Amino acid sequence: MRLDSTAVEALRRLIESKGIQNLASKKFASATLSGALEFLTTERIVRLSDPATADLLIRLVEEVAIVSEAAVAWGRVDQTRLDGDIHGIRAREFWRIRQVNDMTCEGFQLFQERFVRSAKATGLQGKFAMALASTFGEMCDNVVQHSGAISGVYSGLAGYAVHEGAVGFAVCDSGEGVYASLRGSPSWSHLASSREALDAAVLHGASRRQGHPEGHGFKTLFQNLVDRNSRCRFRSGDACLHIGDGTAGREAQVLSSPTLCGLQMAVYCHAGQKAKEFDA
Repeated sequence: MRLDSTAVEALRRLIESKGIQNLASKKFASATLSGALEFLTTERIVRLSDPATADLLIRLVEEVAIVSEAAVAWGRVDQTRLDGDIHGIRAREFWRIRQVNDMTCEGFQLFQERFVRSAKATGLQGKFAMALASTFGEMCDNVVQHSGAISGVYSGLAGYAVHEGAVGFAVCDSGEGVYASLRGSPSWSHLASSREALDAAVLHGASRRQGHPEGHGFKTLFQNLVDRNSRCRFRSGDACLHIGDGTAGREAQVLSSPTLCGLQMAVYCHAGQKAKEFDA
């Protein structure tokens, strides 16, 4: 079995219906980047109220390296060390977001530079790779700006993966989610659901920043990606929005999703084919 975003949604449906024990003897053999990050967000939230089910979830993925690597990165205490091949390329890499300094330090800049080099090495043009890095950075900054900190600490994880002309990057957090975030702004207090909130944030630039009710991060994302051969996924609360795949252009689909707090975002690009999730 492959752990992609659709499979993670299926797992949450099983948890809601009390049927997750039916998978006790199963194992996932691989995972996509977005699947791994959305899975870890799910496991972290489930563990708060049901440790036994969370343990079962972990057993399902104990043979999947990317999930283990992402979990270690999310729990990393110190990521300021600059040893190793800091100017190389990676097949995949993760960066945890816990404090504002995680977005402004030299280590994060080097992380973005490695992403650009890795994307170019897999076949993407240099200017497009730089545009992707800018969008990736805005998605990471979204955790600090909008997820809601507890005691001054955020809980987010970013990652990228490349493979044979394909690039994927994703950001997840276990914060308050888009609906709660936007409801804190007088300009968007009329929103009635996560579906409306995702639509407002992704398609209309809604932001809770005082004096800036319409942000620019997701608008920039579309300018850089949606008109290219790219696919974007945004998931928050009980809603999920998909847009772009090389054929559908700017037309978005807003669908229901088994409830999960925070915001999970993923972008996939392919140098010459229809963009889709790939094993990382």
